Amino acid sequence: MKITLGKEKKDIIYYLIVVGLLLWGIAYSSITYPELVIVYLVLSFLLIPKIDLSQVYSFVVDPALAVLSAFFAIYADHFITSYNHPFLVGQFSIIYLLCKEEASKFVLEFIFVIAFFLILRAFFVPSKVASFISVFPLLLLSVTDYYVYLTRGAEFIPSDIYGIETAINVASNYRYPVFIPILSVIVPFGLFVTAMIRLKTPKKESKSLPRIIVYALLALIMTSSLFITTHYLSSKRTIMIWADEPSHFNGFITNFGMMLDSMFVRPPVGYSRSGIETALAASGTEDPSAVSDRSNIIIIMNESYSDLSIYSDSGVLEQFEEPAPFFNSLSENTIRGYAYSSVYGGRTANTEFEFLTGITTAGLPDGATPFSMYINSDIYSLPFFLQERGYDTTAMHPCYSNGWSRDKVYPLIGFENMYFIEDFDYDDSDLFRDYISDMCAYENLITRIEADEGTNNQFYFLVTMQNHGGYNNEYPNFPLTDYVTYDGDYGLELNTFLSLMHESDRALEYLIDYLSIQDERYTVLVFGDHQPNIDIPGSFDAGGDKWIVPYLLWTNYDMPQSLLERDSNTTSINYLALDVLDAAGIQTNGYFDYVRSIRDEIPVINAAGYMTNGQWHEISEPSDALNRYLDLRYYALFDN
Repeated sequence: MKITLGKEKKDIIYYLIVVGLLLWGIAYSSITYPELVIVYLVLSFLLIPKIDLSQVYSFVVDPALAVLSAFFAIYADHFITSYNHPFLVGQFSIIYLLCKEEASKFVLEFIFVIAFFLILRAFFVPSKVASFISVFPLLLLSVTDYYVYLTRGAEFIPSDIYGIETAINVASNYRYPVFIPILSVIVPFGLFVTAMIRLKTPKKESKSLPRIIVYALLALIMTSSLFITTHYLSSKRTIMIWADEPSHFNGFITNFGMMLDSMFVRPPVGYSRSGIETALAASGTEDPSAVSDRSNIIIIMNESYSDLSIYSDSGVLEQFEEPAPFFNSLSENTIRGYAYSSVYGGRTANTEFEFLTGITTAGLPDGATPFSMYINSDIYSLPFFLQERGYDTTAMHPCYSNGWSRDKVYPLIGFENMYFIEDFDYDDSDLFRDYISDMCAYENLITRIEADEGTNNQFYFLVTMQNHGGYNNEYPNFPLTDYVTYDGDYGLELNTFLSLMHESDRALEYLIDYLSIQDERYTVLVFGDHQPNIDIPGSFDAGGDKWIVPYLLWTNYDMPQSLLERDSNTTSINYLALDVLDAAGIQTNGYFDYVRSIRDEIPVINAAGYMTNGQWHEISEPSDALNRYLDLRYYALFDN
């Protein structure tokens, strides 16, 4: 290996340009993020001298360049996908963060670059060219993620590819800052490409059969390792989707790879598309036009709405005053019960999916979120079913439209109208902590009801925000009631949550009082999406108490006696729509009859397990009814 300095005129021009870029990068890095100076200094050692590797064997040059490329990609990826994220505030070294984190946050990037490098080398692409080509796809993905996060507050996921046309249509409405990507990725990558091209590597390479076989085998081994490692991580780590959690907890590229792996769901053993279509056709023969005296339907999926008395009754929590007296006092034309959710402390969208489609998420890959990962075209659902029967369908959510890709998914799941936070009428007095109160949400719902009065029957689906997590801070706009006497954060979290539950109860009383005096019929379902993420001792096993949320079904007219006299009001989220339709007097069709037939054999199911004949089973335990249910899910999500 020889290291020299160029002395010709073209070298001087080259040095002026390169040194200028290096000094610019060093100067602005020292102001913006000082650690980037190290990147520019390392690049300067590759750019300023002429490095001659023409006399060095390829089996030495190739590993060195491949590893160098991998480290460059890892740093650039993690910098651009973490910059300005909350978890990076106060952190001054990406290198330090990478060193103290698990290798799983960057191992996929390392394997990808090495594998791609070897594939290129197997096709006789020069090593210096392979070094920067192998880096480019990861840098492109990471810069894309940077801009996606800036525009919507959530990171880039594989299913976003399906919405690229929409993204192009709205792109002109946004401003795109370019300084950070230029400073941390584009200029360094350009300098890296320049340094690699300037390298002198062996010009003549053997094209012998042994050489081809060796590179092909190495490429195959590394590519196989990439897929195996991705699948392994998917089975061991939780896929993150919300806000900047992908970069924070898994690393963006790792999380992206895990999502890609999870998107490919295999058909259940023995699955037959024609078989499921025949079964659906045979299940129902109802006439949509035969329904008379229809009821309007209001569904309220209340954020984190939970009954913590299940823990005080078991002795895990101390006894406390009832925070929801109105909820528990309703009796006329009312069903109260418990439903098993498939999520805890978050992933609200999975509860939405289960309720709206009647399909369980049990058995999907860990961390899978159908809203964000699988729904890219119309999927049959309760809103579509009601549309067929003349209902107008409206979704309301007092938060941002991009959360869980709702703005893309709601139309695909049957909602004709959507209202998000920018459509709500509110001011600061309507906020509890940082979220719109349930009272304000219900006032906006009533405004919609009155605007729609005298038109078609209405289906409203409202997802609230008031009780959202973050219970360990005190807020001047939300005074607390001391329900429990625990000290510290634990007591603060419990008292905050129980105080929020009381406000939800007051808002519910307001809504029910309003609907009680209306001439039109109304069927109302209120249920929690999951329990709050508070560290109360409990079980996550099949049938465990950590999955339980309360629900209330109410009508302002005589509810069918068959519902009121039911033996058990313990169910799961995916079956609640059946009760709503029964209460509203709407005959179900083949799709929902099929779901009902599953319910007859499996009355409760969630991500942790399912119940038959009063006994809980793990999802991995076989069952004919479970197999039929999973057939329906595969058909609806992936084969319809």
